[in-house]
Amino acid sequence: MHNNNAYGTPQQPQQPQQPQQPQMQMFNPQQNLGSQQPQNFSPQMQTFNPNTFVPSDTSGTDNGIGGGMGGGMSGGMGDMGSMGSMGSMGSMGSGGGGGGYGGNSISSSGDDEDYENEPPLLEELGINFEHIYTKTILVLHPLKEMEPEVINDHDMAGPLCFCLALGATLLLRGKLHFGYIYGISIIGCGLMWILLNLMCPVGIDIYRVVSVLGYCLLPMTLFSAVSVLISMQGMIGLVLGLISITWCTYSASCMFVKILHDEDQKWLIRYPVFLLYCTFALITVF
Repeated sequence: MHNNNAYGTPQQPQQPQQPQQPQMQMFNPQQNLGSQQPQNFSPQMQTFNPNTFVPSDTSGTDNGIGGGMGGGMSGGMGDMGSMGSMGSMGSMGSGGGGGGYGGNSISSSGDDEDYENEPPLLEELGINFEHIYTKTILVLHPLKEMEPEVINDHDMAGPLCFCLALGATLLLRGKLHFGYIYGISIIGCGLMWILLNLMCPVGIDIYRVVSVLGYCLLPMTLFSAVSVLISMQGMIGLVLGLISITWCTYSASCMFVKILHDEDQKWLIRYPVFLLYCTFALITVF
């Protein structure tokens, strides 16, 4: 090639070179780093896969975790065992204390109470056969001396038996009058109790009124038993009926006078009692 300058061709003026600006180098992961080959670097988030994750050395960790958990569990169970043992000791102590207290109470009760000298059960219930027998004899024999202990006894067994016996004798004659007997007895005893408390200053309780009137019903029960064998529609019934009424009235009035200590009003006491037993006689005869 020929040089254009040799032929007088004017050379174009060279442009002045611009100074190079310092450029900031950016980190490029694809550049060579020493002798290492360029690697494709992609910042990806790694996910945990339990199937592929195999720790290099987990013996120490497992031993630590197992030891910690075993120690914690054994410690907790030990605390629970100690608490249970303390609870069992407390329950044994309380049971022993209760047994001691019960033993003391049994021994003390055995020392204080004498079971051999206790009264019979029937006597504790108010059923005294000796008093029943004595009071029955007093009704049948009113002139006999009356003991205050027997008279003041408000026994209910005798009156109940005599009322049942009167109803049973009427039932043998085809008369079902149990309701009449109990109704007249309750009304008569209530009115008699009010009357006696109004007349006498001493007063009397209703239990003794029921007991006296019930026991004195025995002659009327005997009259009803005789009426099963003999008809009481004639003169025989009138005579036996008057005897039974008088017998009942006299026995009851003597007991009331003995209880109230008021001899002056014995005829006032006998009149309402006489009317009450007349009612029972009418039931028996008719």
